[in-house]
Amino acid sequence: GRGGGGGGRGGGGGARGNARLHVNDTVSALLQCKFRADMGQVMYALKLASSAAVAGALGWALTGNGSWATLTVSFVGTREGSAVGGSFNTAMLRMQGTVIGALFAFVVVVVLPGTLASGVGAGRLLLLAFFTFLTTYLRLNPEYSYAGVVAAFTAYIVALGVPDGADPQGARSYAHRRIEQNVLGLMVLVVVEVVLLPTYASDAGRRAAAETVRATEHAAELVYDASAVGTDCGRCRRRAAADAQTALDDVKDCLSAQNTLLVQAAVEPHLWSPKFPLAPYQTLAVDLESVRRILGLMRAALAAMSMRRDDNSTNGKEDPRAQVRELLTPTDCFVTELRRAVKQRLDHTAEDLGAGVGRWETRAASASIARAQASLERAFILHTLTIRQRYQAGDPSMFLPNHLMVPWHAYMLCTQVLAAHVDSLGAASMEALLAVAPPCVESAEAAARKSVDAGS
Repeated sequence: GRGGGGGGRGGGGGARGNARLHVNDTVSALLQCKFRADMGQVMYALKLASSAAVAGALGWALTGNGSWATLTVSFVGTREGSAVGGSFNTAMLRMQGTVIGALFAFVVVVVLPGTLASGVGAGRLLLLAFFTFLTTYLRLNPEYSYAGVVAAFTAYIVALGVPDGADPQGARSYAHRRIEQNVLGLMVLVVVEVVLLPTYASDAGRRAAAETVRATEHAAELVYDASAVGTDCGRCRRRAAADAQTALDDVKDCLSAQNTLLVQAAVEPHLWSPKFPLAPYQTLAVDLESVRRILGLMRAALAAMSMRRDDNSTNGKEDPRAQVRELLTPTDCFVTELRRAVKQRLDHTAEDLGAGVGRWETRAASASIARAQASLERAFILHTLTIRQRYQAGDPSMFLPNHLMVPWHAYMLCTQVLAAHVDSLGAASMEALLAVAPPCVESAEAAARKSVDAGS
C-alpha cells in the first residue's frame, strides 16, 4: 500500500513537474520578442492611424461625434491585409452589412414603438434574434461572411440604442447617423489607401503568383531528386521524400495566399489602370494546383516502387532498389532532359511574374518541353517493349512484379501530365502579363537574333 501510495505521489510529482515545465516554456516563449521592424508594416500602420485620425476629426466636425467613423476604420483596416483591394473589399462588405442591419433595426423600432421597460424590449430582442438567425446563413458564405457579421451587430446597436419613446423620425435619424458615420470612415480609409503610398492587390497577387511558381519549381526539383537512381541509400531516399512533401506543403500555402489576393484584386478599383486580368490568373492557379497534385502522385509512385515486398518477388531475394534502377536507368537521361525543360519554363515564368513584364523567350521555352516529352515517351515505349521481349525470350530477370510496374507506369504518365500543365501555366502567365503591359522589346529582339543564328 505504501509502495502504491509512493508511486502515486511520484506520478503526481511527475505531472506537477511537467506542468511547471509547460508553464516555464510558455512564459519564456512570451518573453522572447521576435518582432522585427518591417517598412511595409510601418507604412500600413501609419496609413491606418492617419485614416482613423482624419475620420474621427471629420465625424466630430460634421456631427459632433466621430467615434463610429474611427471604429469603422479600425475594424476594416486591420481585417484583410495592407492592399488597396483588401481594404476596398472589406469596406464594401462593411457598408452592405451596415445598411442592411440599420434598415432592419429601423423597421423593428417602427413596428414596436415605445420604451424598453414597457415590454417592447423583449419583442425587439425576439425580432433581432430572428434576424441573427437569418444572417447566420450569410456568415456561412466565405465571400459575404463579414457582411453578415456587421449586419447582425449593427441591428442590435441601432435597435437598442434608439432613445426610449423616439418617434419614427427620431429612429430614422439615429439609423442615418450610424450609416453616415460608417460611410465616412470607409471613404476616408479608401482615399488614404489610394493616395498615401498605395499597395495594390493586383501587384501583390502577381508577386504571390511568382512566389508560388518558385515554390512549385523547388518542389519539382525535390521530387525529381527523389527519383535519382544513382544512390542505394535508403535513408537518403526517405529524406528526399520527406523534403519533397514539405515543399509540396509550401506550395499549398503559397496557393492559399495567392487566391486570397486574387479575390482582392478582382474588386480593386481600376479607374486609371488596366483591368486586372482575373481569368488567366485563375487558370494559372488551377494549373499550379494540378502540378502540386501531380508532383504528389509522382512522389507516391516513387515511394511505392522503393517499398520492399519480398512476397511478390521471383525468389524473395531481389533488392527493390536494384529493380527500380533496372526500370529507371534506360529513361533517366530523358527524364533529366524533361526536368531541365520544366525547370527552365517555371524559372522564366517566375521571373516574368516578378518583373511584371512578359518575355518572348518564356513562350519559346514551351518548345523544349514538347521535345523532351516526346523523347521520353518514345524511350518509355521502347523500354517497355524491350522488357516484354526479354521476358518472353526466357530471361527471368525481366519478371517485374505489379508493385513495381504499376507505379512505374503511373510515374511516366504523371510526367506527361506535368509537362502539359507546366506549359499551360506558362501560357496563362504570359496572357496575364500581356493584358496589362506590352512584351519586353529587348527580349523580342534577342529571341529574333537567336532564331537567325540557329537558322544560319
